Amino acid sequence: MEDAAMNADTDVGKGLKPLGRRGRTHSRAGACTSFLASVVAFLLADSGTAFMPLRVIKSHTRAVTTPSICMSIESSSSKVKPQVVVAGGGFGGLYSALRLSELSRPSRYAPPSIDITLVDRHDRFVFLPLLYELAMGDANEEEVAPRFESLLASTGIRFVQGEVEAIDLAGKCVQVQSQGEATEVSESAVEAPSSGSSKSLAYDKLVLALGSEPMLPPAASLPLSEGSLSPSPSSVMPFYTLRDAHALRRQLMRIDALSSPTLFRTVVVGGGYSGVELAANLATRLGRDKGRVTLVERGYQILGNSPMPVRASAGKRLEEEGVEVMLGVDVVEVDGARVVVRDRAAETQGKEGAEGAGGGGREGEVVLPADLVVWTAGARVSPVVGAMEGLEKDGRGKLVTDGGLRALGSGGDVYVVGDNAAVMGYRGGGPPGSVGEKEQVLPSTAQVAFQESEVAAWNLWSSLTPGAPGPLRFQYTPLGEMLTLGPADATISGLQGMFNLEGPSASLARRLVYIMRMPTGSQRLKAAKAWAKGRTAKVKGAFQEAFAEGNVWQK
Repeated sequence: MEDAAMNADTDVGKGLKPLGRRGRTHSRAGACTSFLASVVAFLLADSGTAFMPLRVIKSHTRAVTTPSICMSIESSSSKVKPQVVVAGGGFGGLYSALRLSELSRPSRYAPPSIDITLVDRHDRFVFLPLLYELAMGDANEEEVAPRFESLLASTGIRFVQGEVEAIDLAGKCVQVQSQGEATEVSESAVEAPSSGSSKSLAYDKLVLALGSEPMLPPAASLPLSEGSLSPSPSSVMPFYTLRDAHALRRQLMRIDALSSPTLFRTVVVGGGYSGVELAANLATRLGRDKGRVTLVERGYQILGNSPMPVRASAGKRLEEEGVEVMLGVDVVEVDGARVVVRDRAAETQGKEGAEGAGGGGREGEVVLPADLVVWTAGARVSPVVGAMEGLEKDGRGKLVTDGGLRALGSGGDVYVVGDNAAVMGYRGGGPPGSVGEKEQVLPSTAQVAFQESEVAAWNLWSSLTPGAPGPLRFQYTPLGEMLTLGPADATISGLQGMFNLEGPSASLARRLVYIMRMPTGSQRLKAAKAWAKGRTAKVKGAFQEAFAEGNVWQK
């Protein structure tokens, strides 16, 4: 493949090209190898600053032919300016758009030299790592899910709320189905066509950041009915979106109101980041007197890609909270108030036909009573990306990119970030080439998307700005992991295992780091105020309770 040459070392420039003021900033960041710089890198882990070496990469083009869907094409403004459409407003899409707007402004108060349109189906950006706090009642919506209208004010970025239906690579347009009414905000236009209408947005360059969708059981009925406490037959609650977090929060509030002494049984499917964090928080929130939580994982360990200190800390916390962890099992049925799981080892050995010890059917099957099933296992690529033809994809349907995050086969006009991108890189505790390290497709995490957004934005700006410094080659830098394990408990591991923290201090550090990661300065201030207000209210409530009980000093 011609575009595959982008990943070869032979296509990398022998030296760094002079980059001017902005480029020198990147170069200094990439060159920092001191311990102090590593600490700062960790604290800014997902802030969108990618610490990667700069290399000049070559440009390749390829003709793409697909049926045209471009009808009634709408340009964001005059064709004098290059037009960039960012499809998807998650971490990769929003941060790419914001960084591109920043790079394309001659000065802070000047309008961008590039027309940028951000498209998303929702009216809010969701800071996914804080969904747990929102569901448990430890954070509010404005802190976790600010409106695009607020985030994009004074950026010059136009926001279109709607569903991306299709992308025409030949006609260079994005077809959008509207979901709301149009509004105007300062320099940033926030727009949606009339309800039910469809329009095409023309682009010179496209950023694909449509994210992924949960892989739910075929029989799952979603969502839970508004008034029900327990799931209806064959129903599963996912935990991926803002709506999911609110639904779970409502369920927890209903559980709090129960007077029945019967324990509320919850099964969490998936032992990755989301499943472990959710199981730990649910167990803490419910308490042993009100609920029992079971965590089901297909693999043979939880957090399989995490450093050992993180796995150990998470396992310890789950055990302390009484969470039953079942490893090496497949979910074979979700039916009414039960979940049927099967031991993978027994299945491999072909032991079928016998009665299971746990009340199941075949040997190796166990029936788990469940009042609530929360699904966090697995995700699949966006159907829009899956339907795109002419682009190279990996086995999971993700788009393979070159070293500059351009989709192979797109002719250099489509950049891919986040869950849609199959980007090779190094993961784990050691540097590239160390024992146990190998290059592999990077995980779909916020940290990866943040670093990709920085490089994608730079390369877009470089390709559309005459005389700009050359493009960058993406190289992922693993900066660490942070997991919440309860309202005042977390675990942090960074600096290739040299820095580990757990408990209340880690929980405090995690929240402060996430405040610094917020997409804009105004949102960082709002998040800090909301967090401080919540902490103050909790301390005040604890003192009031202590005074009422006469145990203020014990509290």
